[in-house]
Amino acid sequence: MALVDARSFLHGVSEQVHRRFRGMNGQVGSRGKVHALVPVDFFGETILVPACRVGLSGWSVDRLQETSAEVNCRRSACLHHRTARLAEPVARRDDVQHALFAITA
Repeated sequence: MALVDARSFLHGVSEQVHRRFRGMNGQVGSRGKVHALVPVDFFGETILVPACRVGLSGWSVDRLQETSAEVNCRRSACLHHRTARLAEPVARRDDVQHALFAITA
């Protein structure tokens, strides 16, 4: 059994997911909730995740299915991204943290 370089593996997964979900929303399992998908940086590769960051039970990435249905997740991040279909730049970990309080002088 040959070992695969982790970066090569992540790059292949990233390309496959981008082809599969281009212009689509995502649904985790068969619960009927449709999530907006956003690109994020993951160890130097861009992957797609639900905007609301809902988890995939048991790390089973196959539970995320493509769908052309409209976003119906009520979490604010999905509502915000429901019309953006891969149009936004990749969000790096530093960009995800939001300020809790506005600082005024």
